Amino acid sequence: MHKYLIGFAATAALALALGGTARAGTPLASAPVEIDTHGWTMFCDASNVGTSPVQIVTEYLNFGGTVKESHGPKTLDPGEGVSYASVPGDGTAYCRITVVSGNPKSVRAIALIANGAGRYLSSLNLY
Repeated sequence: MHKYLIGFAATAALALALGGTARAGTPLASAPVEIDTHGWTMFCDASNVGTSPVQIVTEYLNFGGTVKESHGPKTLDPGEGVSYASVPGDGTAYCRITVVSGNPKSVRAIALIANGAGRYLSSLNLY
C-alpha cells in the first residue's frame, strides 16, 4: 500500500507540474471522457503555484454540460493543492475549474482517470 501511495503522489506531482494554466476570464476544463460505463473515477486536481492565495470552484459536468457536482469556493494558499473525486455513476464526463479570486495564472490543473482497482489510466491537462 505504501508503494502505491508513493506512486500516486509522484504521478500527481508530475501531472500538476505539466498541467494547464488558467487564463483570466476562462475556466479550465478537461476533455470529456466516458468513465461511468467502465466503472472509472475522475480526479480533478488543482494547485496554486503563485505567491498569493487564490479561490477556485471545481465542478464535474456531464456530456450535456449540466453540473453534476460542485466543490467550493475553496481558497488555496501558495503551494497548496486540492483533489476531488467524481461520484461513480453520476454521469461525470469532464471537470472544470474556475478561479473566482486571485491570479488565475497561478493555478495549474489536471484530471486523472483511475480504474476500479485504483490504478491511474490517463491524465488530462485542463485548458
